[in-house]
Amino acid sequence: MGLFNFFKHQTVNNTVESNSKETEIGYNLDSEFKPAAKYYKFDTIEQIQRIPVPKTNFECDCDFTQSVEYVLQRKATIYKQDGNLDLAIECLKKATEIMPYSPTFYSDSDYERLENYLKQARRFDEAREVNKKRTSNSATTSYISSLSYFNLVLQEAGAVEVLRNPNVCGDCARFHGRLYDSNAAHGFPNPEIMKKYLEVKRCDCNFDMYPFFYGMSIPTDGNMSSLKKQSNRRFIDDRTKAEKTEFEKNIAEFEALSKDRKDYDWIWEFLPEIAPKSFGGYRNMKNRNSKNYQKLVKAAKDKGYKI
Repeated sequence: MGLFNFFKHQTVNNTVESNSKETEIGYNLDSEFKPAAKYYKFDTIEQIQRIPVPKTNFECDCDFTQSVEYVLQRKATIYKQDGNLDLAIECLKKATEIMPYSPTFYSDSDYERLENYLKQARRFDEAREVNKKRTSNSATTSYISSLSYFNLVLQEAGAVEVLRNPNVCGDCARFHGRLYDSNAAHGFPNPEIMKKYLEVKRCDCNFDMYPFFYGMSIPTDGNMSSLKKQSNRRFIDDRTKAEKTEFEKNIAEFEALSKDRKDYDWIWEFLPEIAPKSFGGYRNMKNRNSKNYQKLVKAAKDKGYKI
């Protein structure tokens, strides 16, 4: 598997041609999953629900923009614009069932769309269930991806350069800014050190990791002796005071954003008659402490909720 195919899972080809005949509702439930959207219909809820979900990771036999999960997301946008939110939601439900098996990498925001559409449709219990499942899977997916990528790069190059990231937590700061080399004779830390950390890492910090071919690759800063010195420094939190301050600032901003999102969701569910039309509009009125925002705060307080 090539490095550029990292986000393409190791797969079992489950795109074997089926002799099933197309019906007015698309392929039957017992038909083989086919990655290309051309094999399916997307006009009704029943048609969408009958699209098979793959049982194994798959490779696309078409351009990714013609893959079934990608087309489902595009259809969801179109149906929402046309005012058919229920059909849009059904498209996203099916898409999120297929996306984990796709060779295309989908971010957490791609999965979050379903939750947002459900809220707009005032299907709040369903939205909460989707959120619960999404957040419980997010951290696991993140660490598996990082570990898999590290292993893949190591397999191809024999060494991995993990760039220094000024915006990481104290734990991650111990491991970034280093070259990990499987050849001990080169004098760099053993890759097993990084592997073991990635196996237990559960924070949202990101590592930028690149293949390093010893004797051919050039260090990011262009200085091999400097890279060796940095790589062999003590495994401690050596962030600067400015980096720590910036990290704490970013955490505070994220927590404020999360609280605002929680408040807006509550307002949208329990005070729909005076709720702002968008989350952005809500944050804007809050920052201005407008009269409408003060009205929201009071109305929420009257219902026992503190904004």
